Amino acid sequence: MPAKRKRNLFDPASEVPFPLSRSKIECYLKCPRCFYMDRRLGIKPPGMPSMTINRAVDTLMKSEFQGYRLKGQPHSAFLKRGFHAVPLSHPDIGVWQSNFKGITYLHQPTNLLVSGAPDDVLVLDKKWYVLDFKGTSSKQEIVALDSEYRLAYKRQIEVYSWLLEKNGHPVGKKGFLLFANARQDRPALDGRLDFDYQLVEIPIDLTWIEPTLKLAKECLMAEQPLPSDPACELCNYGKAVNEAVGGNE
Repeated sequence: MPAKRKRNLFDPASEVPFPLSRSKIECYLKCPRCFYMDRRLGIKPPGMPSMTINRAVDTLMKSEFQGYRLKGQPHSAFLKRGFHAVPLSHPDIGVWQSNFKGITYLHQPTNLLVSGAPDDVLVLDKKWYVLDFKGTSSKQEIVALDSEYRLAYKRQIEVYSWLLEKNGHPVGKKGFLLFANARQDRPALDGRLDFDYQLVEIPIDLTWIEPTLKLAKECLMAEQPLPSDPACELCNYGKAVNEAVGGNE
């Protein structure tokens, strides 16, 4: 049995704001039971393999956009679509992009300190737009968020946009995903990958965020976790294992 985490656990009696990252909001949306087990009881779900190539793509794309920020020019992927959006020049942009800092907002009704780290922020017609980078490899052009996995990208941008708006910034009604799509049509790898940029513009809706925070807080305050979610693979796996061993292990 994995050891329980003892730090950063929710205490119903505490008046100290409880930190809740963008990724943990997504965890709650996917499965309130797993969210409770993690944030309240300290039972963290199994880790995922480190996606080092994706991280490298993310780092290089951030560096690339930093160059355009310093020049005060829009990236070519945006110019091709007719968007003259320039990377935001702001003294806090480096803090906001940091996974260990990010942009924060204390949601007073729940006492949750919400945080998130956008990949970048663009300025167009005096409005700010969140930009997120994604590394992928698809033989077909990415034109829509056509799966639940990709819909999570939309929610990710919406939380970042909400955080910026709550901090008093002029956020627009859309966001952008820039996919670095690794090509598969070369005859051999030859020690390198070639990428095409595919830009996806998405409308955003921020109205779901505060009701979700209130539900997440109610979940954390409960004395017992919710029943297993039939749609949760991790819950189903745990239930199947428990049934297979007769509840003895």
